[in-house]
Amino acid sequence: MNGGIKIKYRINRSCFIGCSEICNNKEDLNEIVKQYKKKYRDAKQICYAIISEGIEIYNDDKEPNGTAGAMILKELKKNNIQNILIIIVRYFGGIKLGKNNLKNTYAEIASKIIDSINSNIKNNNENNK
Repeated sequence: MNGGIKIKYRINRSCFIGCSEICNNKEDLNEIVKQYKKKYRDAKQICYAIISEGIEIYNDDKEPNGTAGAMILKELKKNNIQNILIIIVRYFGGIKLGKNNLKNTYAEIASKIIDSINSNIKNNNENNK
């Protein structure tokens, strides 16, 4: 884990941790996901998405189909982000959020991560002038 963007978010007692990682191929993806599963082994879900080498990959990790990884992927596509893995860890707080709230939560966290990535890129470009 290379220490990319990290965002914590709480809703209805569930805690979400959204992270970004540079990821250039499927081998990197598998290794990063393995590291997250080890680090956050007590989490309920570890959902992610990436666009790399022209391939779109996402995983809802037992969340209802299309509510987690698919929403992360949608944000990546909307912002034309490639080779950045967005991974969101969820600690379930005992209250079901419902499909719409799940979709909105995962999309919002992914969007905030992407905003932070874009802000960092902008700041780096301005500092290099």
